[in-house]
Amino acid sequence: ASILNVNYLKEIFEKLRENFNFDDKTQFTIETSTDFIDADKIALFKEYGVNFLMIGIQSFNQKSIKSFNRAQNVDLIRNKINLLKKNDIKFNIDLICGLDTLDEREFISQVKEALSLAPNIIHLNKFKPTESLEHKKRIEKLQSIGLKYLSSKGYKILDEESAVLGDFSGNMQGNINFLVSSDILALGPGSMGHINSMFRYYNHFDIEKYYKLLSENIFPIEKLIKLSYKDEADFYILVNIFNAGVNLNQANAIFDKRGIIYLKEKLEKLIRYGLVEKKGGFYKAMGDEWFLISKNIYNLKYMRALAKRYSFWTKK
Repeated sequence: ASILNVNYLKEIFEKLRENFNFDDKTQFTIETSTDFIDADKIALFKEYGVNFLMIGIQSFNQKSIKSFNRAQNVDLIRNKINLLKKNDIKFNIDLICGLDTLDEREFISQVKEALSLAPNIIHLNKFKPTESLEHKKRIEKLQSIGLKYLSSKGYKILDEESAVLGDFSGNMQGNINFLVSSDILALGPGSMGHINSMFRYYNHFDIEKYYKLLSENIFPIEKLIKLSYKDEADFYILVNIFNAGVNLNQANAIFDKRGIIYLKEKLEKLIRYGLVEKKGGFYKAMGDEWFLISKNIYNLKYMRALAKRYSFWTKK
């Protein structure tokens, strides 16, 4: 929505309305920048039921923003946010941990700046790729400190990177279990899709190639990764075990009998290795041992490929 004018947006919204059923509970999300929000677009959003905006501020440090060739005016941001609030459009603010500072006080000051805007959701995304394992750990610490601060100010922690104000959950595409269990149709260049227990895919980022393939009635998929129920179960463990935990009764709504058996085998293995404990029907990580748990969930071939990608691999 950042580069499209009102007429183009209206044309897109009309096509969506013609081809999809929307009800009052549908989350209609647009990712944009405050620079491109104005009264005309907000009126259009209201007319077509857009009820959630994702705003990628990333940092309130003006020096850093300029170094990334972005222009950002904090007063303008506040004015546009007030327009959203007056029109009852909920919104999210993204900050990136480690983008411009590893100093805890400086980072918390940016979190406070975001809080002053009272967003419905705040995302504290980790900067990637990291320079080293130590750099990664320092960024993760910033994220953890930021989430604890948000919790102390009345926000409820949704997952490892986001916190919500009040009962609004929003941002379904950022909901970890939505990503596991739902079939997601990817529309648009660079968008990602998922067909449960079959494959994940993403579309071509090159817009010319994307539209050329569409004009030839070819799905514009750039990369497709086949999945099995075991792949889905591994991912389910990893995204839940550091948060609310894995409950097999809840997992029954997502997996069939063989999936549940596989989940239980993996979880019991993690208990034997002293990485997971079971309390009140939930399997939860005993510490922040993400790598060790991942190592015991995924096969060695995958872990080697991941280590090589991020320069952690040392051949013995």
